Amino acid sequence: MTDLSNQCVEELLTRESNTHFTLVGDFCCGADDPLNTFLSDNSFDYAEDKQGHTYILLDKDKTSILAFYTVKANAIHTYDECIDEYTALPVVEISRIAVEYGIQGSGVGTVLFTDYIVPKIITVSKIIAIYGIIVFVDADNDQGIRFYKSLGFQRANEETQHAVGDSYNEKCELYVLKLDDIKE
Repeated sequence: MTDLSNQCVEELLTRESNTHFTLVGDFCCGADDPLNTFLSDNSFDYAEDKQGHTYILLDKDKTSILAFYTVKANAIHTYDECIDEYTALPVVEISRIAVEYGIQGSGVGTVLFTDYIVPKIITVSKIIAIYGIIVFVDADNDQGIRFYKSLGFQRANEETQHAVGDSYNEKCELYVLKLDDIKE
């Protein structure tokens, strides 16, 4: 696994930073990947519209973005047989995560999750209740599904998939990692 603590700096992406504003256009996680477009064209508005926050991992000299992720609050509805109805559970959604193309496969994504994303969510969970972490993954994205499964995510059951299905692209599948299953 890659040790990033001495090699990079994490920052909340802000429009006020000239460095951030300049570097987002240089980030590339693969040709024609919509994540590139999100970072360069939509991430600033996403934050201003209170939809989520994007964090960037910069090299130590702050000359390039190595990776980024976007997190936001959400809820999933699960069927509770005891009360015969759906219950909303508060979750944190990782709505975007990407690693610069040249360093993909080096463990940066895993480190990004375990060393940067999870500690933030655990801190927040001590203030407000959080059931878990969710991600929506395209059903045909085998690499993405393998990545999230390697982190402990499990595909949500059919009832939960159906409950959120109308809100998202029909090709997306919901994966859930319960906070209780994360080892601090």
